[in-house]
Amino acid sequence: MNPNLDPSQKHGSVWFDVSGFGRLRRDFVVDEPELLALNAKSLGNQIAQQVMLLDSTLPKKEHICIPVQIDIRGAGMRQVYDLRTFETIFSQTT
Repeated sequence: MNPNLDPSQKHGSVWFDVSGFGRLRRDFVVDEPELLALNAKSLGNQIAQQVMLLDSTLPKKEHICIPVQIDIRGAGMRQVYDLRTFETIFSQTT
């Protein structure tokens, strides 16, 4: 979860709306990026929750720290979703 990771080293990013701080981005790396890319809708919120729990700088209360967007890279594609509605914001093959 290093924000300075080179884009080729990270598998995605999650944005959180944090009360009093605004929107914060946290990058992540997963063991199976293709599995995440192909099952983004079913795994996106789980990844966001895990990132929130693992990052010691983020509040753990969901009414203070709300996951709002996820950017997933893998399986030859990039997908960005709104985590509240799970509508596709951006989709591109790479």
